Amino acid sequence: MFEVGELVVYGNKGVFKVEAIGVLDGMFQSGKEYYTLRSVRSSSQMVYIPVQSEKSPLRKVITKEQSLDLLERLPGLGQLEIKNEKLREQTYRESMDKHECEEWMKVLKTLYNRMQERRLRGKRATSMDERYMQVAKKCLLEEFAVAMSISTDEVEQVIKKKIHQ
Repeated sequence: MFEVGELVVYGNKGVFKVEAIGVLDGMFQSGKEYYTLRSVRSSSQMVYIPVQSEKSPLRKVITKEQSLDLLERLPGLGQLEIKNEKLREQTYRESMDKHECEEWMKVLKTLYNRMQERRLRGKRATSMDERYMQVAKKCLLEEFAVAMSISTDEVEQVIKKKIHQ
């Protein structure tokens, strides 16, 4: 169970602060307890998650030490293995749905390299690649920025340097 004031990651939606825990008034008359979560990126975004939900992809934000360790491992981190182009999106989705920083890093690294290869051949990135790049980037940059107490722009620069190593 999470505590009020704790920072959590909610699936691929980003980092949220637990604002309250309790039974909701109004249309939710189930008597169940819910986490009231507020986005750290957009204070107007609120989410209500059942406390007892096993399907809810809710976890604690990684620590600064964990984020630094992941960044150090990024150059040696493998890419996603995509053997069949028809299964590319499924592979991206399955990796993203694990809701783990290391998986998001693999998606980013795979897409970054794929986009560079396509550019060198005079081709543009596909809309699917751009979409998954945006989601993976948002998730990873937001969590690392919170964990390391720096801006998302600074995190992005560090990641770009590590990918090139």
